Amino acid sequence: MGGGNMKNYIQTLKEKYGKFFGMVYCAGVANIMPTKSLDYKSMRADFDINYFIPILMIKEIAKRANNANKDTSIVIISALSSIMPLNGMLAYSGAKAALNASCKAISKEYSNVGVRINTILPSDINTPMSENMAFFVKNRTHLYPFGFGNPNDVAHMAIFLLSNKSAFISGQNYIVDSGEMS
Repeated sequence: MGGGNMKNYIQTLKEKYGKFFGMVYCAGVANIMPTKSLDYKSMRADFDINYFIPILMIKEIAKRANNANKDTSIVIISALSSIMPLNGMLAYSGAKAALNASCKAISKEYSNVGVRINTILPSDINTPMSENMAFFVKNRTHLYPFGFGNPNDVAHMAIFLLSNKSAFISGQNYIVDSGEMS
């Protein structure tokens, strides 16, 4: 979906389901390659999915006409590599780092209409995306004191951030990494 269609897409969702109380954006793509092999097309693919689309979604959902007023929470799944980049992940890490910073800025802009925006920065999580990168992550399991992450580890944090229990929290980046950074 291109950014030009985002307004129509969000409007269609609102008409079908009602105003937004919350949203989790968890799409992602990583073109893993050395910097010398990067080209505009592969970098743009990483930035489209990992940066431009979630920012445009936030912009549309945060409009007062689209949200449930004073009780809307947006959670964006980023990546630990946005603050701890790995070899071959320049575009992915860069897009996710830009996303983290932008979500902090946007959270300030939309706080006056009651929209909270937070990001989750998971380390390697056992998903189809990581299975496609098995060669890349299999040598990293020793980094996780509590084992390799699973989607529920991230989902539990997202559920908390969507709930009223986090009503006083916005503009934060939450690390979910099995203790990798400790």
